Amino acid sequence: MRKRVRISWPSQLILFSLFLLVSCAESQETLQGSIVIRWKNNQAMGLSVALSQFKAPSKETHPQLFRVQLANSNPKIVVLGDYSIQNDSLIFEPLIPLTPGLQYEMLLESRLVGKIAIPKPEPSTTLTGIYPSQDTLPENLLKFYFVFSGPMREGRSLSYISLLDAKGDTLPNTFLNLQPELWNAEKTVLTLWLDPGRIKRDLQPNKSLGAPLTKGNRYTLVVSERWPDELGAGLIQ
Repeated sequence: MRKRVRISWPSQLILFSLFLLVSCAESQETLQGSIVIRWKNNQAMGLSVALSQFKAPSKETHPQLFRVQLANSNPKIVVLGDYSIQNDSLIFEPLIPLTPGLQYEMLLESRLVGKIAIPKPEPSTTLTGIYPSQDTLPENLLKFYFVFSGPMREGRSLSYISLLDAKGDTLPNTFLNLQPELWNAEKTVLTLWLDPGRIKRDLQPNKSLGAPLTKGNRYTLVVSERWPDELGAGLIQ
């Protein structure tokens, strides 16, 4: 007979609410003052400014005279990317998407043209399930599966998942820190192993730390709502 332990799933900590995930358009634009943010797949992939507000020798020289840099940085960090003229607008396309929550400055001939803050995305992803979902589990359980309604950011799952004992204390080194993490292709299902070295008797991790789960004990599995999805937004409770 397999030994079993109790796992509690408090609703205020474990995110199990199911929400409708609304898909976004392939591309869109957001106007902030005189600067337009060009979006694609919910990422800020460019900036656009009307040429009519500039007074340079000729519009053909704008791309050479124009630059975008990170505001509030010292020294100033210039953002790398491509500049072009399209439909009487100056277009800047960064090599990587602009970062939500950061502010950028636009300059022409070292003259400040404007500032723009990239808005942070609104949370739209939920944790729809954790498996196995029973409140009584085998003492030698090896894996948990976390299922999300949309793609998540990889690489830091253990910063947002913890196992607490009956006193509410966090149990250290419970899960195996695998890199790369075990996600499905869509980045919606994470497989997380409990440390096998602590489960198997006579191995050093078992001798020094004991088994992750012990018969007769109660545990709480906690998932933080700050866990960012692929766009950097947290989870919806």
